[in-house]
Amino acid sequence: MAVLSGLEAASETVDAVVSYTDDVTGNVVSTQWNSLDPKLRSQLKGSGKVLSIAIPAAKVKAVAELAGAAKVGKVTKTGATVASDTHGGAKLLWGSWIDYPKVVVDGREYAKVGERLYSRHAVDRMQPSGLGAPAGAVGPGRNVTATMVEQVIKGGEMQKTMVNGVERASYTLGNVRVWTENDGKTVVTILRIGSQ
Repeated sequence: MAVLSGLEAASETVDAVVSYTDDVTGNVVSTQWNSLDPKLRSQLKGSGKVLSIAIPAAKVKAVAELAGAAKVGKVTKTGATVASDTHGGAKLLWGSWIDYPKVVVDGREYAKVGERLYSRHAVDRMQPSGLGAPAGAVGPGRNVTATMVEQVIKGGEMQKTMVNGVERASYTLGNVRVWTENDGKTVVTILRIGSQ
């Protein structure tokens, strides 16, 4: 993967967050690229297990040049780095609330991400935890990309429940749980199992 080679070449100067599937546990792991053991870095470069890479906006161009790539991800107008990946065939924006188009349904505003609607709470929960709490949010994000949410909904174990008279479905895959309403069309919240 050219982007990972670019990160390797950039060495300690790029503070990127990489999300990948752990071989042993099957959990999704999100961590700083520079904190990984060099052996694991090498394994990830050719494994196809990398789900997303979040690169600080100021470093995207340098990583792209080092990777020999014409374009690496996308940088939004707000300066947030958007990691898009092709794992599973879909490219979905990983941004902040302000980066997504909005839709109002029954007086409530949602972000349109791919074919689904996301509550503001769900978008806030997706953010990289290293960025701290999004404005107005209770706590930091949980390092979950929109593409990861799709993978959890499509391949996770589903359970249905009623919350305040509304049917919700939870989908769990590895250590990520996604709660939806409206037959999976609306993402309500996103959890990392074992975290708050």
